[in-house]
Amino acid sequence: QGVPFQMATGSFFILPLPNAVQKKAGDLSDFIIPIRIDDLPHGEINIEIGRLNVVEFGANWASGLKQLCRKFEADKVPRSLSGGPDVVRRWWEREFAVDSGVDDVSEPHYSNWFPVQLPDRIYRYSPIGLVDPEPRLPFPIRWHEGRLVTFASGSEVEQNLEPLRIQDVETFDTTSFMSEENQRRRDNRNIVVGILTDAWEQFASSRELKSFEMANGRAAFYFDLDVLPGSIVFFTSVDGARKRRSLMGYKTRKSGMLRHWHFALTAKPAVHPQPVLQVRTHVLFSDDGRTIWSSPDAMHRARRSQCRQWWNDDWRDRILASMSWLAINGSSLTLPLSVSSAVAVVGLRPVEFLSPVSLREPSADLDVGTATDEIDDEDEPDDLQ
Repeated sequence: QGVPFQMATGSFFILPLPNAVQKKAGDLSDFIIPIRIDDLPHGEINIEIGRLNVVEFGANWASGLKQLCRKFEADKVPRSLSGGPDVVRRWWEREFAVDSGVDDVSEPHYSNWFPVQLPDRIYRYSPIGLVDPEPRLPFPIRWHEGRLVTFASGSEVEQNLEPLRIQDVETFDTTSFMSEENQRRRDNRNIVVGILTDAWEQFASSRELKSFEMANGRAAFYFDLDVLPGSIVFFTSVDGARKRRSLMGYKTRKSGMLRHWHFALTAKPAVHPQPVLQVRTHVLFSDDGRTIWSSPDAMHRARRSQCRQWWNDDWRDRILASMSWLAINGSSLTLPLSVSSAVAVVGLRPVEFLSPVSLREPSADLDVGTATDEIDDEDEPDDLQ
């Protein structure tokens, strides 16, 4: 067992025995392993402890535990045969019997998928003339094997394709174009996904949301003081009630400066098993309510602090509030697929899945405590860059 003690404003655990044992043995090294579990400055660590190699747990417990286990393995510390995953399994089976944890009552589960209604027809145009470089049009298109695929009508395409002209056009039923029976369904589905991706980004930009490029290259569209000075958005919840959520906010840091948070969305279209917009959430940060930080590490630390008490309904409701704002409080939002005629209609109610049984949460039968992230804004350094 560790021997815990308090020093200044921070906590340490020393494993496994006091320093006297190491001195008595003489040939022992690293017998005492200090573990730093919070933000205690190194200058305030007891001098005897400070001379030892400290394992950092404060920033990331998983990383610290991994480093500690590697040290034990390198030193060939004996392992208990009674440990391992089976301990957790036996504890769960002892405390939470399977038949007592499930109720024979159906339960709805709401996804982050929003249904998309596509136009009935999609067109593939063969132009006359060189298409290198491929011309850009004011609506979403895809070039494939020298031909232009779009939901826009021939007149709209030809008007924006000059000096090229259309030689031939093929018309397809949209569902058949992407169906399992179509031998080119993979290419065709990718074409439609690409068109919908462009349509989403053009639509979000038209609502004056700013974009931030995420690590995966996708554009996250976020709310800032220019588009949402009031921060509160009203929306209709999944139960039909009228609710409101904040999509922006701020917190005063130790330096007295404000740290603004911005709710952001990325959308990944999919067409199988049905056309949907998969909406994913992000939280970005700025000092001025507009300019997003450039440091991923600073953003990560701030996100863990800001969002540690956000549960599933918080994230879900903020998605719904964002979609409602984008739709200008309408019943759906429309992604333009042409200049005037073709649109993709996105419903504001997420796709719902119904489970035939429901899970009885352990907390209803046994008080097992609540795990929380111990990071706090007041513990963060002023300069997060």
